Amino acid sequence: MNKIDLTLRKAYSNKKYGELAALYKFFNINVIKAIEGELSSDLANSHSYFENLYVDFQWIDKIPLAKLHGEQYDINNNIIENKTEIGDLFIQYRHTLAYSKEGSEEIHSKTNRSLVIQAKISDDIPPVVPIGYVNKQRANSTSRELKLLEHWPEFDLYETSGNSTPLAKNIAVQLQNEPFSFFAAFNNQNKNWLFGKAKNSQICDLNFSDIIFGLKNSNFGKNTNNDVAWATISENINNICRNRNIPETIANQIVPRKKSANITSGTAYSFPLNIYIFISDIISKITSLFRKKKMLVIFIDRVSFEGREMEKYRQR
Repeated sequence: MNKIDLTLRKAYSNKKYGELAALYKFFNINVIKAIEGELSSDLANSHSYFENLYVDFQWIDKIPLAKLHGEQYDINNNIIENKTEIGDLFIQYRHTLAYSKEGSEEIHSKTNRSLVIQAKISDDIPPVVPIGYVNKQRANSTSRELKLLEHWPEFDLYETSGNSTPLAKNIAVQLQNEPFSFFAAFNNQNKNWLFGKAKNSQICDLNFSDIIFGLKNSNFGKNTNNDVAWATISENINNICRNRNIPETIANQIVPRKKSANITSGTAYSFPLNIYIFISDIISKITSLFRKKKMLVIFIDRVSFEGREMEKYRQR
């Protein structure tokens, strides 16, 4: 098992976890460091061209919702009337070139891929999509989620269930061969996550590290540069939060900040590791008391710096 998966499993105790509590454990400094370590093996490091990797986890207080257009039906042929979540977990992998041009710093996007995951609790071996209870008599949250993530019918995007004005209208995400939407199952017996493509009857047999490497290697995820609808979803998430570890002058060009972040987590990386873990644990316990649904966003940014003027960004 990959170090990323082993580190994530070690974050859990012997207690039984609910969906939200299990998802909270992704927010762990050791998991961040494991991802950084595993993805840093091929970073360039020459005199005038070097690369840094920045990983950040943040929580969004409001999960974006989709209101499907027209008459849509779930797998049991029940009509879908209510809005449905985009997902519980959004992972973005970007590769950006940063260089100096006529005294100013410029950036060029080389890769911008992302994927979405719906998380569930299941002790089934193996877990099979759709994970969780599906009502045969009427559409419920699980069957609505499967309809969206498998077929991506046209929809309007809303900030919350109570909002009457959409953030964006007529979103038509293009389907593709590379999967970009998944279901995930957490097993309380072995404290392991398994992932599967969002497709009815799909067996979940992928580890978290498979998702991370698949995104990096362009086997998973959707390129925001090639799909306007997917770029809209990504942009609405990026407007709320972004990778806080990238140097600010570079980060401001990658994603212009349109509004302040509304997130649960704080920037605590300047603290010693044991203090950071203590603070993270307290945050997790406090927020879990309220059981308010949130979306976890994982940002992975590979930034290539070219030119001697960029030497100040080299990580020591």
